[in-house]
Amino acid sequence: MTSLALKLSRKLWPEIDHLPTEVRTSGMANIISVLYSAPLFLVGLVWLALETSPEVLQDQFAFLVLTGIFMYALEKLSFFLTIETGNGRYISTEGGLDIVLLWAAIFLVGPSAIWLGVFFVLLVFFRLWHSYTTTGERWNSLRNLTMGGAGNTLAVLVTLEFYERIGGEIPLPGLNPNVVLPALAALGFYFLLTFLLWSGFVLFVLIHRGSLFASNSSAWIIRVVLMALALPNLATPVGVLAAGLYAQNTIFMYLFYVTGIFLIAILARKLSMEAEFNRQRARQLEKLELLGEAIINSPPDASYLPQLLEANVPDMFAGRVIIWINDNQVLLRHPADWDLDPQPVAAWLRNQESASAFVINDPLPWMENSVARRPSVVCPIHDNEAGENIGGIYLEGRRVLPPWGKKELHSLFPPLYSLASQITSALHQAERYAQLLDYQRLSQELSLAGRIQASFLPNRMPDLPGWQLAVTLQPARATSGDFFDFIPLTENKLGIVIADVVDKGIGPALYMALSRTLLRTFATQYTDLPDRVLSLTNQRILSDARAHLFVTLFYGILDWETGEIKYCNAGHNPPILLRHNSPLTNTSLVKTGIPIGIDEDAFWEVETLSIQPGDQLILYTDGVVEAQNQEGMYFDEELLLEAVQARQGNSAHEIQSAILDALYRFIGDYPQMDDITLMVLARDPHSTPGVDPNNKISL
Repeated sequence: MTSLALKLSRKLWPEIDHLPTEVRTSGMANIISVLYSAPLFLVGLVWLALETSPEVLQDQFAFLVLTGIFMYALEKLSFFLTIETGNGRYISTEGGLDIVLLWAAIFLVGPSAIWLGVFFVLLVFFRLWHSYTTTGERWNSLRNLTMGGAGNTLAVLVTLEFYERIGGEIPLPGLNPNVVLPALAALGFYFLLTFLLWSGFVLFVLIHRGSLFASNSSAWIIRVVLMALALPNLATPVGVLAAGLYAQNTIFMYLFYVTGIFLIAILARKLSMEAEFNRQRARQLEKLELLGEAIINSPPDASYLPQLLEANVPDMFAGRVIIWINDNQVLLRHPADWDLDPQPVAAWLRNQESASAFVINDPLPWMENSVARRPSVVCPIHDNEAGENIGGIYLEGRRVLPPWGKKELHSLFPPLYSLASQITSALHQAERYAQLLDYQRLSQELSLAGRIQASFLPNRMPDLPGWQLAVTLQPARATSGDFFDFIPLTENKLGIVIADVVDKGIGPALYMALSRTLLRTFATQYTDLPDRVLSLTNQRILSDARAHLFVTLFYGILDWETGEIKYCNAGHNPPILLRHNSPLTNTSLVKTGIPIGIDEDAFWEVETLSIQPGDQLILYTDGVVEAQNQEGMYFDEELLLEAVQARQGNSAHEIQSAILDALYRFIGDYPQMDDITLMVLARDPHSTPGVDPNNKISL
C-alpha cells in the first residue's frame, strides 16, 4: 500500500521525495484521500442533481435563502479543538452550529436542501485557496473539499434512504417519539457513514503512525480521529428539534430557537478560543522555562543555540517560525522546507522598536506586492547593551486554527519578547565567554612576553669590588617599557643603562628589546664613546623601526677602578649623585640631548664626573617621580631626596628599600600607573683605586 501510495503521490507531486518525513507522509495521506473521495463526491453530486426537485426549490426558496444566511453567520462562529501529536504537529478539528440548521432544512425540505451543504464546502474551499502558500496546504484543502463534499452529498443521500426505510417522514411532522427516534437513528447512521468515508485516511495514518505521531498507540490514534470526526457532528441531533419546532409552530418559534443557537454559538466559540489560548500560553511558559534552563546548562559559546531553539520553539507557537541574527544568520527555520527569505523582513525590522502584527489583509511593509500568506507577527531581537536590533523573529499562524485577529496576534507579543530576550542573553553569554577566552589567551601571551622580556635583563648583578649595586624593575603591566642593563666593556669599565620607552604594552616591549640589542651591539664596539653609541643606535632605530616611538635613556661608562663615569643623558630623568662629604647637596646628571628615535641627525654631548668613596648615584625612571596618590599628588624629586637623605651612608640595598617604602606609603591603594625602575650605585667609603686587575666583571 505504501509503495503504491508513493508512486501515485510522485505522479501528482514530484517534489514529495525531497520533503521531511512527516510532511511527505502527511502529503501522501492527503493525496490518497483525494483520489478515493473525489469520485464519491462526483457520484454524490450526480445523485443529488437527480434527487433535486425544482418545484421544492421554488416553493422553499425563501426558507432556504434564510437558512443559508443563518448558516453563513454561524459558520463564522465555529468552535474548535486542537490536539497535539507530541512532535511539533497538531490535529485540529472544527465544528459549528450551522450543521443544526442544515439538518433541520434537510428534514423539512428533503434532498434539495443538501445543496446548502455543498455550497458551504465550496465557499470555504475557494475562500481560503488563494491564501495557501505551499503545495502541502493545497492538497490538504483539496482533501477537505472532496471528503467534505462526499460527506455532504453521498453520505447524506444514503442516510435519507435509510431514514425513509425505517419509517422517517419528510417534512418532519412534529416532535413526538415516533417521529424523533427515526431521525436520531438516521443521524447515528450518518456518523457511521462519515467514519467509513474517512476509514481509508485513518488506515493510512495507522500504518504510518510512527512518522506522524509521538505516540505509537493505535487505540490513542483512533480515539483522536473519532474526536476529530465527532466534533463537527456534535450538534446534529439538535437539528431534529429545530425541524420539529418549525413544523409545529411555523417560522416564529423557529427564529426564536435560532436566536438561542446564535447565543450558544458565540459562547462556544469564546470558550474554545479561550481554552486554546490558555493551552498555548501554558505551553509557551513551559517551553520558555525549558529553553532558559537549557541555555544555562549548555556550553557558554552558543554553539548549541540552534539545536536548543529547534527543540523548544516549534511547540511554543502554533505556526511557522524563522529566527535570525545579524540579518543573514538563521538560527531556526521551522519547518525546514520553508523557503522564506528573511532578509527583506530583517531590513525593515532593523529600525523597529517593538513587535508588529499583520492579519491576512494587511499590507506587509517589506513587500511591494501582496502575496498569499498567513497572519504573522514580527518581533525584533534587541541588544540593550549595544542599543540596536541584532536580529528578529518572524512567526506565521498555523492553518489548523481559525483565522487569527489582531487581538490574538498581540497576545503573542509577551512570549516573543521573552524568547528574544533569552536569545540575546545566550548571545551575550557567548560573547562574554569568547572575551574571557581572548583575555585568557592574551594574558598567557602577555605573561610569556613578560618572561621573555625579563630574560633580556641581567639575571645577576656585576661583581664590582668596592662598589654596591641594587636595582629593581616593577612593571605596571605584564610587559614593561622600562629596562636597565649592565654591559661589560673592558677589564675595568662597565656600561650602565637605564631607559624608558614611551607608552606601554606589547609594542613598547618589542621596542625595548630592539633598543637594548642595538645599544649592547654598539656599546661593545665603542667602549669609550657613549655619544657614538647613542648616535648609531638612534640612526639604526629610525631606519629599521616605524613604530613612531622614542626612548629616553641614560648611558654611562663607569671606570670602577678610578670612579670616573662618562655619560650621555638622552632626555631621561637626571640621575642624582649624593656626595659623601656634602650630604645636603647633590648633583644632577642632566640631559645632554633628546631621546633617541626622534631625529636621525640628533647628537649628544658627553659629560664626565667622578664618584668618590661614599658617594651614591640614584638612577630612576619617571614611574618613580610621577607616581600619584588618590589626591592626584606626585611623588616628586623632593620626596625622593628626602627618602635618600634619611638613609644616606647606608648600603645601596637599604637606600633602595627606603625609597620604595616611601613611594608605596605615598601611593597607598592607588593603582600603579607606570613602570617603576630604580637603580642605586654606591661606592664604598673606604674603597681606593688600584683594585686587583685580574678581578673580572661577569653577568
